[in-house]
Amino acid sequence: MTETWHPKPWHPEALAAAIDNPKMALWMKMGLGKTVIAATAVRELMDRAQVNRTLIVGPVRVIESVWPAEMRKWEHLTDLPFRLVRGSMKHRGAVLDTPWHGVELLSYETLTWAIRDHFRRRPLPWQMLILDEADKLKRPGSQRFRAMRHRCAEFTRVLELAGSPVASGLVDLWGPIFLMDQGERLGRVYSYRGAGGSFLARWFRTKDSGWGYEPLPHAEKEIRSRVSDVALSMRIEDYVDDLPPLVETDVWGDLPGKVADKYAILEKEMYLQLERGEVEAANGGVLTSKTRQLANGAMYLDGGKEWEEVHTAKLDALAEVVSEQAGAPLIVCYQFRSDLARLKKRYPRAATLEHDSPRIIDEWNRGEHELLLIHPASAGHGINLQDGGDSMAFFGLGYSFGQYEQACARIAGGLRRKRPTFIYRVLTRGTIDETVLYVLRSRCTVQEALFERMRRRQNLPAVA
Repeated sequence: MTETWHPKPWHPEALAAAIDNPKMALWMKMGLGKTVIAATAVRELMDRAQVNRTLIVGPVRVIESVWPAEMRKWEHLTDLPFRLVRGSMKHRGAVLDTPWHGVELLSYETLTWAIRDHFRRRPLPWQMLILDEADKLKRPGSQRFRAMRHRCAEFTRVLELAGSPVASGLVDLWGPIFLMDQGERLGRVYSYRGAGGSFLARWFRTKDSGWGYEPLPHAEKEIRSRVSDVALSMRIEDYVDDLPPLVETDVWGDLPGKVADKYAILEKEMYLQLERGEVEAANGGVLTSKTRQLANGAMYLDGGKEWEEVHTAKLDALAEVVSEQAGAPLIVCYQFRSDLARLKKRYPRAATLEHDSPRIIDEWNRGEHELLLIHPASAGHGINLQDGGDSMAFFGLGYSFGQYEQACARIAGGLRRKRPTFIYRVLTRGTIDETVLYVLRSRCTVQEALFERMRRRQNLPAVA
């Protein structure tokens, strides 16, 4: 059954930006309606005969579920022709070679094939490109970025959609912005190699740890200024005063004395002897993973298949959260398969969401489960879990702020939030958990700082 679209107060500005600017990025938090805005823009441009054929690219679930659902939901979009490009290579090729007036939906997984292989040495048939979750193209060395790099200029219109454009810091911006302007604003070269004017050389320095980059003091202001004309930033708090709060609480556990000693040895020696085998960290990256495992309570032995439980401090801390829920539904996000096994052992009646099971999602939203175990990556774009409860616990944290934010958004629900949402981060004192928490907060600060400065430039109200 279709519905009549009633634009929210911020929709006209975003829609005008998408229509009036051939190259534009809409940085809109979940719930602000960027999908319906983008589809409406396509509808308007087709009515004006400025666009005939549009390619929309996004994650598989978003392409196969979210976009078709949106175009079937709204009355003004029901006559917008669309088709999915999926299936075997032969079938996909036949679809793309068939003349079309409307929208074609393609996943990022097949983007490289379509651009680099199928249309190799042939003009691209689309006038407009929409990149949903455009941060999927932030890595300049990825195949999908390299496939798009030299062909994005063939699109007369490019519209990028993102909720977390700088989830890992300002370095994330170069790729998506380049695909809009071919390097006009942030430079044509990303890396340091032989290019003093490259993006990294101009605005970043290598971190003292040797891993990753940090912005120079002048970077945020200059980058913001350079991209402000092709990016519109919006978030819920700028427009809604009475949105129920999202409450984040850190729940701490303590390592037992002997385990704390083992943790110290692992950090210092990058080696640990357990009862069932050895654990050795060959480099800093492996050490990071091993210390996260130890903080959670179980470690994978050398060889990577078997694991050994070392302590239950974090399980016990989580038990306090479960107890306080008093039977109210709770989602628990785990980090490692060993975490999942231990959680299932302690809570045998808990449901597990793997591979985006529609049945489990429906059961959860109907209130049929008190405890749902998920990996943050499985709680990605397009999954709505808010009807089943308002509480989520993280059994340890990963470094991806974007993944953390997207997982929280599954129950926070954007503008659909009807009640306070509670996020519990179950952590272990004196471990890498403290560092990961700091990194997540720092990345959040980088992202929010960019959003805040963009709002000031666009004369939007400041966030208190």
